[in-house]
Amino acid sequence: MFKTIRNISWKGFKYVFLPTLPLTFFPIVIGIINGVHFGIYHDRMIRENTDKFLYSVKSVANDWGVPGFTFRDFQDTKNDYHIMRINSNDWLKKLNLILPTEYTDWDNVDAPINQYADLEQLVADMVCPNAPPKEQWIYLARYRIFDKYTEWGQAFDKARQHAYAPSKLNESHIFLAECSGTADFLCGVWQIKAPALLHFKVEDEKIDHDDIPAGLSYRGDYTHLHPVTARVIEFPLENAYLELPPSVFPGYNEQLLSIMKKSELVEQFDEHNLFMQEMKRHQEAVNELYDAKASTLGVFVPLEKATALFSEYTGAPKRGDYILAQEDPNDPLGGWNPMSALFGGMSMAFKQVMEMAAKNASEQKAREAVTPFPTPP
Repeated sequence: MFKTIRNISWKGFKYVFLPTLPLTFFPIVIGIINGVHFGIYHDRMIRENTDKFLYSVKSVANDWGVPGFTFRDFQDTKNDYHIMRINSNDWLKKLNLILPTEYTDWDNVDAPINQYADLEQLVADMVCPNAPPKEQWIYLARYRIFDKYTEWGQAFDKARQHAYAPSKLNESHIFLAECSGTADFLCGVWQIKAPALLHFKVEDEKIDHDDIPAGLSYRGDYTHLHPVTARVIEFPLENAYLELPPSVFPGYNEQLLSIMKKSELVEQFDEHNLFMQEMKRHQEAVNELYDAKASTLGVFVPLEKATALFSEYTGAPKRGDYILAQEDPNDPLGGWNPMSALFGGMSMAFKQVMEMAAKNASEQKAREAVTPFPTPP
């Protein structure tokens, strides 16, 4: 039985896989390399996010060292955009959203820290006095200071000012998250690249017990809880419909304001998926690695020397006497001598024989030069 299965498997491998190996070999190798690189990248992200989380906890604990209104609370409202800033430790409270008890009750449950910023299991209590609005926005700023003076920062500031005018946008709450500041842990766990918008929408239907993953529970009355959908919009937009006239160029202002004014346009963006976000960030890291010039040559020979070597000896062939000439300190190769590299790996005996032969030849020429010609009789 086992022998029959082995023969069938070998025939299938031989007649199906081997003929396609010339076409599938390199994709398989590249896939394996990318898989290993993704594992290393994922481990590095975990370490970085852990450090950010610990730093955030320590920063909150040491903030002024006294209870009451702190400098962090002052900065939450007195920022460049004059809107409420969220931090890694208070984003749920300020947005009035709820995560499963197993994600937030750390006194009784040992949960991974990334679950504290989970966006896929959010709900909202729509009956409590501080119920959140139907829609909320978070602008993820790239810089902690002077972000307002960037192109995207200026565009968001104009959209924020438009929110105070009588419009549907005024019904939404707008928050600020500094990805290089107090919200670096959130941006790292969410795997979102700033500048970006994070849109939260409370769905009309209530949560269904069957849709709740096993082992999770929420505080409060389930009949009052509604699921919350989070969508990520990273800028600049690519292949997004903005309802702009053909004569209007989709610049910074047009992209931000068009998306924030009409919630229907947000539906074209996928819901937040952590795995897909990780794959996007990993692909960007791989592209940077591929774009790095001479990443392999840089390990063995500096790029300048390799370029000079190729142009000097392959681009314009030289005569043998030029190649065997003494090395020049001003040479672009940095004094690299091809003969030294050639004979550097040979045995000392062979080098001694060559040196002795050259010495005997030079002595013979010297004797012939000083020996007088015989006087004819």
